[in-house]
Parts: sequence; C-alpha cells; structure tokens
Amino acid sequence: MSASLSNLLFQQAKVTCPIPISHPFEVATDVLRHLLLDHHPQAPRCAEPVLPPPANAILVPVQSTPPEPAGTEMIVLLDETGHYQYTNAALATTLRLNNASLIGSRPASQIHPDDLPEVRTSWAATCAGKRQPFKCRLRDGEGAWRRIEGSFEWVGSPTARMLLVVAREATDREARETAMLHAQRAMLVGLVASSFVHDMNNLLAVIQGSTALALEDLPADHPARDNLLPVQQASAMVGALNRRLLAFLRCQQEEARELNLAEFLAEHRPLFEPIAGRRARLSIQTVPDLWPVRVEPTQIGQLLANLLINAREAMPDGGNMTLRAQNVTIMPPRRAEAGAYVCLSLTDDGTGIDPAVQARIFEPFFTTRTDGKHTGLGLTICRWIVEQHGGWIELESTLGHGSTFRCYLPRHTL
Repeated sequence: MSASLSNLLFQQAKVTCPIPISHPFEVATDVLRHLLLDHHPQAPRCAEPVLPPPANAILVPVQSTPPEPAGTEMIVLLDETGHYQYTNAALATTLRLNNASLIGSRPASQIHPDDLPEVRTSWAATCAGKRQPFKCRLRDGEGAWRRIEGSFEWVGSPTARMLLVVAREATDREARETAMLHAQRAMLVGLVASSFVHDMNNLLAVIQGSTALALEDLPADHPARDNLLPVQQASAMVGALNRRLLAFLRCQQEEARELNLAEFLAEHRPLFEPIAGRRARLSIQTVPDLWPVRVEPTQIGQLLANLLINAREAMPDGGNMTLRAQNVTIMPPRRAEAGAYVCLSLTDDGTGIDPAVQARIFEPFFTTRTDGKHTGLGLTICRWIVEQHGGWIELESTLGHGSTFRCYLPRHTL
C-alpha cells in the first residue's frame, strides 16, 4: 500500500499519517472508503497519533473531504498488543455499544469462549503472512450474541504497525439459512411421515374390515366379542389420530370456524403429550360453559405445539405443564382492546426467563440457544397466529419459578 493511501486513512481525522505503509496488501477500495465515511469532519478527534512515528516516517498533511453514507462493514484498528485503537460507527450500531468505551480495551472479552480458538488461529496466520478469515460470536451491549465474519490485515511498517480488522455481521443471514434448512428437513420429514401414515391407514383398513366381519358372524352372546370390540374401538381411534396427524403434516389450511377450545384440547391431547415429552406431566384445565372462538384449528394446533416445545426445553429434567382455557373480560385501562376473551395459557415450572430476554423473546430469529438447532422463529409464529385472530400474547416469567404464556382470543358471538 502506498504512503498516499495510508494518509487517506487518516484524512477525516485532520491529522498527518503517523505510519508509513511499506507493505502492499489487498484491501477492497470500498472497505477503505467505509473506514473514512464513518468520520464526520466536525467530530472531535484525538490530537495525538495512536503510535509514535518512526524516525524515517514521512508525514504528509491531508485535507478532509465531505463524508459519504456509511457502509455496513465494521472497521477496527488494534495495536500490536490487541487493544482497540479505532472503531467505526458500523460496529457501534451492530453491537449496540459506545465506541469511546471500547478504546483501550481488548476484544477477547467480547468473543464467545468457544470461538476464541478460531480467532486466534486466524490471528496467528496473519502474523505468518497469510490471510485466513474467521467467524465468531461477539456479545453486544444487550448481552445477545452476534455472529461476525471477518479477517485480519497488518498495516504499517515493521517498526510501527497496526492490525486492521474488517468484519460484517452474519447473524440474520445465518438465521435465514438455518431456517431454510429446517424448513427443508421438515418438508422431508413430512413427506416420509405422510407416506407412513398412508401405509398405516391401509393396515388399519384390513384390521377394521376383518374385525367388523368377525363381529357380524358371531352371535351377540359369543365370548369372543368381548375381545374383538376393543380392537375395533382402538383401530377407530388410531384412524382418527392418523387423519389429524396427516392434516397437520400437510399444513392443510382450514377455514376459520367457531371452535370450543375445551373440546379441541381434549381431542388433541394424544398429539400434545408426545410433544411435551416423556418427562413432562401435562394436565389440561378448562371451565364449564367456555365461550366459543372463531379460529383456524390447524393454526391453533401449531400455536400450542410451539409453546409446548418451548416449555419442554425449559424443563430439561422434566416437570409439570398445564394447559388452561378460561373466560376473561378485559377492562380498560389495561388494554385498548377491552372486551370478552378466551384466555388459552400454558404454564411450566421450568427455569424461567431472564427479564432481558423477555424484552426480545418474540423477535424474529432471536434465540438464546447456541447449538445452531434453533431458528428463533417459534414464538414469533405464536405471536403472529394470535394476532391474526385478533388477539395478543403475553408472557409472565420469573427466573427459577417457571413461565406462563397467555394467548387472548376474542369471544365469538353471532
């Protein structure tokens, strides 16, 4: 890189370049532009250079130029001991941090411990004269992990050099890719499960037909009827369960219709219990004369499935889950949507949710899991389903004392 280009890096600060750049390297011109663009000509600048100029440095003053719109690349300059010496506005925006608070600190404290080896490997490769990109998670100002992709590059001379880090956030892109992968896997599982259900229905047809013929041939007082009747009833129940499972796997759209949630919960309990998990004890509580609601049953099933999965993961050692449906009347000023509602809620006695997480729990792609198996869309879909039906969802949780999600659905009246 030429000396004029190194001076360009410092022109917005209205200082002479303290570091003669004698080692050429490949850095995209737009990255260099973004380094400049985040400086405002009227912003206060440090009067002292970051590093003392070597004796042979040629210092050339450069006039500032008007700034252009800032880019999305995060630009960082580190000294040889790994301390922040410069950060641009894109980093402050992405990590929700104050740039001034970073100067003089080290980024290692922000990097996820599991990602430190990869970052150190990339650093070591840079020191050896090789470029090796890295990926890591950085903790932002609100405690969430942001996925970052970037690379290191030395700038300066052998006697006075700094480490240039150019990075870009990959959190949303990786979340979208993960969501697409999960969707593709779910589609494949759905196809396989649908084929299995069809085969099961064919076998059930044989069982039901043979049982019906046998019952017709036996007299009413024959003792074998007591053994055949339970087979007929069980096969009919399995057939009904298969039909509901097939409708769920195909995501069949249904017209919104009047529904009694007490009957719906009782009918679908055989589907909900496996979702809750073997270690969970699921109970269902409803009130007499529960008000009807106008909903799409398949979406309500998906809503409850997502809530049950969330509760199951909050209770790794098992526990109690309670599904409730009750009538409530909302009065102002609690909410603007005052009126009659059916409250469908799920309570667990799991680990509870931190208040900082509660504030973002319904955001798309937000997840506290770091295993890469979660898309952060489950509770977002729950909120969308409830709001599509004219209601809203609330969360009440205390760390160590479990959580309750309440879904308010408007009472349906003719």
